[in-house]
Amino acid sequence: MGTTSRLIEVLPGQMREIALQVKRLREGSKLTQEDLARACNRAASELLGPEDLKRVGRVSRSRIAHIEQAHAPRPGKGVAITLQPHEVRILAHALGVSPEQLAGDHAGGIITWDPLTNPRRARHFLGLVEDFGRSARELVGWAEFLPCSLETREFMHAHHEAIFGGEASHLPPDLRAEYTRAAVSMYDTIGDRRREDLVAAASRRSWGFTHLMLRSDIEGIARGKEPYAGIAPAVRRACLAHLRGLIADRDLRVRLVIADDGEGLRHLVQGFDSLVVFDETFAFWRHASGDIAYTTHNSIVRLRRALLDTLQAHAAYREPGEVAAFLDDLVSLSR
Repeated sequence: MGTTSRLIEVLPGQMREIALQVKRLREGSKLTQEDLARACNRAASELLGPEDLKRVGRVSRSRIAHIEQAHAPRPGKGVAITLQPHEVRILAHALGVSPEQLAGDHAGGIITWDPLTNPRRARHFLGLVEDFGRSARELVGWAEFLPCSLETREFMHAHHEAIFGGEASHLPPDLRAEYTRAAVSMYDTIGDRRREDLVAAASRRSWGFTHLMLRSDIEGIARGKEPYAGIAPAVRRACLAHLRGLIADRDLRVRLVIADDGEGLRHLVQGFDSLVVFDETFAFWRHASGDIAYTTHNSIVRLRRALLDTLQAHAAYREPGEVAAFLDDLVSLSR
């Protein structure tokens, strides 16, 4: 079962790994133990109510030191042997990661997150994706749309405005504008980061990227069908031409695979609008409701990867040359 606010109980056997993670994140942020203690106390005042804050007390430098000592071969007197759930939340917040990223999802389940009610976790989620990306060999994804990393920024922004403006159409005008502005800003930020990871950091990343789409979905971009109807033809055309350039650049290791709708494949992805798998270690997807879910559970990740493999097996266009020719035809349609 998924959850948006898992209470993580840290067992003694997990402390060595967590201590190493805390020390690595602290030093990576160029914080002293005293700095981290102060950041934890600021985080506590944001996360906890007055009564809870009074009950748990302040985080001291010595507490940080005792937590980090848990990774030592001979930790010594006073070493932390466990963490309370509130300490995991506070430390994670202060270090700029999610509680699951800090302590690990040891229940092995699915974590769900509503980006619009908890936008702060966008940074946490991106950190988690980056962590798995450091050791991954391959990233395979499917979506009803182009991922932000393969779009031009102008197209991405216009697409986000169309999506979230439509989702907010039932709200009063002032709330509609606020909702759309917040959603577009958050997803533009995520998109910019993903584009940088894919293109600007191509020489440093370990993984190649295969993106899957159904033929009618990518043709919808060229023809200006919903939700692209309000995007200028020149913007749509430039995005498709940009995509062709990414596919042609072998140094980027980007593949585009177009699956044929005629095979009845859409039912395989009902309820999702996107799905991404890193090797067989990490998967995340976006529900049609807008919630994002992710998991490291081996069986679940393998099932998600098998779904993507099925889509690839029914490719209408797979080889770089035929994909490039197909995109050239789409560019000419974008009038």
